[in-house]
Amino acid sequence: MRPSMILLLILHAVAAAADPKPVRSLAEITCTWNGPANGLWSVAGNWNPNNVPNNGGGNTYNVVAGAGSIRLDLNPTIEKMELSGATIDDPASTRSILTNQLFTWTSGTVSRIRLSLSGGMALGPTPGGASKPRLEGARNHILDINKTITMSGTELTGAALAGDATNISLLNLGTLDITDDSSWRVAGPRVAQYQNSGQITKSGGAGTSTIEWKTSNTGTVRVKSGELKFTNGFSQGGNSSLTQPDDGATLTSTSDITIDAGTIGGAGTVKAPKIINNGKVQPELAPGKTLTFESNYECQSGGASRGPTVSSSSVGGPPFWGFFSDYSTHLLVTGTAELAGLLEVAVWPGYVPSPGVQFEIMTVDSTMGGGFDNVANGGRIATSGGEGTFLVRYGSPGYEHRVVLTDFAPTPPAPSTSLPGRIALSLGLACLGGLALRRSLRARSE
Repeated sequence: MRPSMILLLILHAVAAAADPKPVRSLAEITCTWNGPANGLWSVAGNWNPNNVPNNGGGNTYNVVAGAGSIRLDLNPTIEKMELSGATIDDPASTRSILTNQLFTWTSGTVSRIRLSLSGGMALGPTPGGASKPRLEGARNHILDINKTITMSGTELTGAALAGDATNISLLNLGTLDITDDSSWRVAGPRVAQYQNSGQITKSGGAGTSTIEWKTSNTGTVRVKSGELKFTNGFSQGGNSSLTQPDDGATLTSTSDITIDAGTIGGAGTVKAPKIINNGKVQPELAPGKTLTFESNYECQSGGASRGPTVSSSSVGGPPFWGFFSDYSTHLLVTGTAELAGLLEVAVWPGYVPSPGVQFEIMTVDSTMGGGFDNVANGGRIATSGGEGTFLVRYGSPGYEHRVVLTDFAPTPPAPSTSLPGRIALSLGLACLGGLALRRSLRARSE
């Protein structure tokens, strides 16, 4: 091939690269249901405009379903969805809907369909006189990581149907944010299950939000306002899990609360017949704040597979208005308490307790029994940072209903190993050695 032809081909390729063909932009189409009762999702004529909402073919779709009933006969992937009164059903219990963006649900029913919420959900508010959201059938639903269900002005009912062999369930990998006193209800012959690996937060409302779904927590449950009440069981596992009622807020369970791992803390109130702790109890450190257990309290010793049970306390902190630094965490148990596991004591950085200061870290209104595995009554315990040791008093006369830290003894400073000290020591030894040498030479000359 001649050089001129090769040059021409190169120039043509460069020009083509510099002027690419335009990429066709995706069209976003919103389809509104207007089909007959139990009409099929897959029939384009049941939607306005005349399309089957299912992402593909260069288009993305939103769905609006305000009334009527829809028979789901495919597994659509869509962007947004607004359900405000319609019923969407799959009698075969095999279909699913995946939403990439927000699913807004104010009224209506989703029956026997698996929801995969990759864009989160807004539950409510439900208009007056409209039916509240209802989730039926033994399907496993999922809320994706970093996504949020925001709930206000409504109730969501999870209902197993006659003949269901398993429970309806939701795996929460994101956040459920209850912004008022809305609730999760249960209907039907089986218990609904809520598996929380993300966050459940009651962020608003001075009243009670009730979760009737049986809840297992391996993430975070936080009550910032009002009361969050569990009526079909609450348990916690997972080393990084946390249950925390904030100051003035309450977490309630109508059955025993079992903490198999993780932490229960905060400065609010936990109500239950009994709290069984195999994890860590860690009240909030702030002047005048108390974590209250309105229950009986059983602290177990843990085990090799899950680690020791820890009662964590902290003393000292930055001065607050009207307070000095001499304060500590405090746990109040209104029922009985059985102590076990490890006591852990941390000291605020830079704070040195005075020997005469006493810190009451636990108070029990009823009887207190048992003891800590790592320190007996009258023994001393080292702080976690090595600042010193406290004398621990509990169970003996005068301490029948409380655990007290007192008589702080700071750790003696270690001998100096700094460079100036070593240099001074070396120089001193050198001077002594020189003096000895001079005396030896003088003796020989004499």
